[in-house]
Amino acid sequence: MSEPTNNKNSKTGKLFFKNLCVYFGEYCNCSSVHGFRYFGEKGRTSFERFWWIIVFVICLAACVLSICRVYKRWEESPVIVNFANKGTPIYEIPFPAVTICPESKSVQDKFNYTEILLKKEDNLLLTPQENIYLDYMSLLCDHHPQFNDTQKEAFPEEFYDFMDYVKPEFQLACSHSSFHTDCSDLFIPVITEEGVCYSYNILRKNDIFRENVVHYIDSYHNVNLSMSSGWSIEGGYRKNVGVSVYPFRAFLSGAKHGLNLKIFTSNENLDYACKGPVQGHRVLLHAPMTLPRPGQNYFRIPLDQNIIASVQPVVITTSKAIAKYHIKRRGCYFQEERYLKYFKNYTSTSCKMECLTNYTLLLCGCVNFFMPREHNTKICGTAKTQCMKKAEEKMEGTHLMLELEQWKIRFNDNFKVDCDCLPICSDLSYEVETSQSDLQWKKWTHARRLSENFNKSHMSALTIFFKSDNFITAERNELYGPIDFLANFGGLLGLFTGFSVLSLMEILNTVEMRRLNNSSFKEIATYFREYCNCTSVHGFRYIGEKERSYVEREFRLWWFIVFVLCLVACIFSIFEVYKKWEQSPVIVNFANKGTPIYNIPFPTVTICPEAKFAQDKFNYTDLLRKKENHTYLTSEEEMYFKYMSLLCNNNYPNLNPLTENKTFSEKFYDFMVDVRPNFLLKKCSFMLNEVLCQFLFNPIITDEGVCYSFNIIDGSEIYRDIVYLNIKIQFLFCLISLYCRLSDNVGYHKTAFSVKNWSIEAGYDKDAGISPYPMRAYLEGANRGFSFTIFTPIEDVDYACQKPFQGYRLFLGTPTTLPRPNQKYFRLPLNQDVTAAVEPAMTTTSASVKKYSPKIRGCYSQEERYLKYFRNYTSRENGTKICGTGSRACVKEAEVRMHMANLMLKLEHFQIINSSRDFEMDCDCLVHCSELSYEVETSQTDINWDKWTRMHPNTRPTKRLSHVSSLTIFFKNDNFITSERNALYGPIDFLANFGGLLGLFSGFSVLSFMEILYFLTVRLFYNKRLYGRWAGPEE
Repeated sequence: MSEPTNNKNSKTGKLFFKNLCVYFGEYCNCSSVHGFRYFGEKGRTSFERFWWIIVFVICLAACVLSICRVYKRWEESPVIVNFANKGTPIYEIPFPAVTICPESKSVQDKFNYTEILLKKEDNLLLTPQENIYLDYMSLLCDHHPQFNDTQKEAFPEEFYDFMDYVKPEFQLACSHSSFHTDCSDLFIPVITEEGVCYSYNILRKNDIFRENVVHYIDSYHNVNLSMSSGWSIEGGYRKNVGVSVYPFRAFLSGAKHGLNLKIFTSNENLDYACKGPVQGHRVLLHAPMTLPRPGQNYFRIPLDQNIIASVQPVVITTSKAIAKYHIKRRGCYFQEERYLKYFKNYTSTSCKMECLTNYTLLLCGCVNFFMPREHNTKICGTAKTQCMKKAEEKMEGTHLMLELEQWKIRFNDNFKVDCDCLPICSDLSYEVETSQSDLQWKKWTHARRLSENFNKSHMSALTIFFKSDNFITAERNELYGPIDFLANFGGLLGLFTGFSVLSLMEILNTVEMRRLNNSSFKEIATYFREYCNCTSVHGFRYIGEKERSYVEREFRLWWFIVFVLCLVACIFSIFEVYKKWEQSPVIVNFANKGTPIYNIPFPTVTICPEAKFAQDKFNYTDLLRKKENHTYLTSEEEMYFKYMSLLCNNNYPNLNPLTENKTFSEKFYDFMVDVRPNFLLKKCSFMLNEVLCQFLFNPIITDEGVCYSFNIIDGSEIYRDIVYLNIKIQFLFCLISLYCRLSDNVGYHKTAFSVKNWSIEAGYDKDAGISPYPMRAYLEGANRGFSFTIFTPIEDVDYACQKPFQGYRLFLGTPTTLPRPNQKYFRLPLNQDVTAAVEPAMTTTSASVKKYSPKIRGCYSQEERYLKYFRNYTSRENGTKICGTGSRACVKEAEVRMHMANLMLKLEHFQIINSSRDFEMDCDCLVHCSELSYEVETSQTDINWDKWTRMHPNTRPTKRLSHVSSLTIFFKNDNFITSERNALYGPIDFLANFGGLLGLFSGFSVLSFMEILYFLTVRLFYNKRLYGRWAGPEE
């Protein structure tokens, strides 16, 4: 029984396999998948079938590889930030909220902080109430722990009553184009880290904070207006809200349609002990829903100065199509996605404030007075000052380590150290450009015969307005959505295999019902008909099909014309696609998420004194007067005068004969080092840490003579070995510190650190840690920036060398950039405090773009351009002569000619070929593919140094005989949007569009080309071998 059963099963299996082969052959004959017809065609040899299988597998592998690259692009870069295609009117956004904070923290007749502090310094007895009030003021003023006897760990609610009682008077006249009356009542008191400040156009506290947050009295942070808020960050202003809406908005640009303020400050209320010698007001412009942080980001309104602030809105929106992507992929939160305990609306600033509040409460058991808190939360006293500072530093350091993935930490299940404060998806900020001038208001009041009481006050003026009526918003959109992926998927699949959705339906249809028969053919016509019947190219079947009616046969020409027209249209479209790929393959667009500032170095700060020498070493003014009076100069004085003429402005060409000293010897550098100006750097602070200034700055040679650079890399890592840098200097650290240290072997442009963990293209390594070189900042704000004070001896100020300009030039650049302070700089005047808010501007280039030529992508990568003298710039080779005063005109003319020749070459007006083959007139100085620069917004105010020193009689006499300048440099934001140079139209995009167009117009694919090749070679050979005729079997 078993043997017949086995035979039966064997026959059944063979029959099934035979039927399967027949069915597969039928599908291959009917399928529109290119090439499948030849797998199952009868009468074909095994070699032919094998050849087609290999071809199909290769095409399928190429298709899968290309589709994988398309999918990777969709997965990794689904979002693009680009500009909107039309401008947005300024009336669609609110006028910026303006927060003003006086530097004086108390009214003197209510509490005289200076008087109480001096009593403490003199060891005089204070009353218990004076001790408590001094404790309270210590949270608002610069902290002096040695003078705080009580050192309370927590303050009662009375602290807010005291702050409200002694708050400085805020007298101002205000006008805005939206009001016909005075708007000074719209400046409401708010509590910030700078004490009591005054805000205009800020949202009410009930619109910012949740119900669980405790507030000081109702008059604080509350606008007494009947109009309701008709604006939100994501929805903008509601329709039909009308003109009278809060927050207010401007309808036109320009100063006449802006906010105009005049702020009056009484003389007796100035306090130089509380916040130092800088007086006036801090100003912060921010979005109405943002809690102001004037201690971090601000510009100044000095006393008796007129400030003009022109505002440019920066708006970024996000399409709803982005919401379906994961938060980490799009790099932002929508409002409803992130809940905050203290704030109703999510913003990055609110998130950071809440995180700092939670961390401070966790470590100190209390919160700072300006932080949001609940009913039972304590207010930290002066005894907790160091704890609050350490809590902030630890939170920032821990968050940084988490971001750098150095280690993981959690304190408990309810509190995460990682704040995860991503930007909001629809964000609003304001960029400000300021200018200032003296306000001669006392002369004006005298001319107008106004009240004499004004003579006892200072007046400051501020005008804030939009620069233009429209601005361009940035939009976060889908760069590569599912439809784009499907389009490229279909184009690639069609190009390589001819497969489509209909091909899939053919498979399903064949399995169910279709049965077709083969046809036979004759000679050339028969062979052509065979190709037409077999080919996957659309339309060919009808040209060669035999069983057609008379009318249809006559219209074969019609099919031929249709095919030719489609082919022409296809070729034309593909040519346009190719031209797009060839001419515009690269696009520079915004990154889809922010870059943390700790991914880039803090800017290199180069300081160049306007005075080029110390008067006790070389007196240029005396020699100049001798030259003008034709007084005899020694040969040494004559040479020194010519040396100095290279450093000073060439205002006296008649005193330097151009025929003399075409070149200088190396003694020029010795002279420059010997007479360098003396100035004292003190109070250097970086990232909340005080640092010895002598370890931060290094002397370098620039086009402004001897300058001093912070955070610059060593000269040996900028210049090539052939460049002469053998310049020695003695008493280097006497330049920048009272604590001199001899060093005969320290060279110019030398640092104690080498760059091992950072490059302009790759950024910082993962193992760089938190103290790499070049140094980097981890958070934004003035407290986390770089600050220092410069003391300039009065006797070293010289007006003959650099005209009436005195002080310092400052140049901000990257650590690899050779400073050119003569070309790009801002000034640090004498007796001025300058605040510089920095916004990085970075352009990166993806690896996919580097395969294009530098001319097409418009940039050079590091390894593509070799410079003879410099690794990064240009310099002087050892042995090359130094141009003297006699060659000064030649040097200037050479620079002008070079720039003009390059310009003419770019304009293609003429071609210049220099007689020397070693020099090309066209410098071809394209930008670096990975470029980093720093945009700076500055504000300045007077330093009342004399008044401050009179209050501190123990100040060193040397300091009293000096000019004082101070500078604070900081990042405006902890993230910035980089520009990315990406492939707008890469090979895969070209192939996808090529395949899509070819498939659309003709159904042609790679396998169709292989069909033609097959019919012209392999099939001819095997037809001859099998049937004795190349046309195949006879009919």
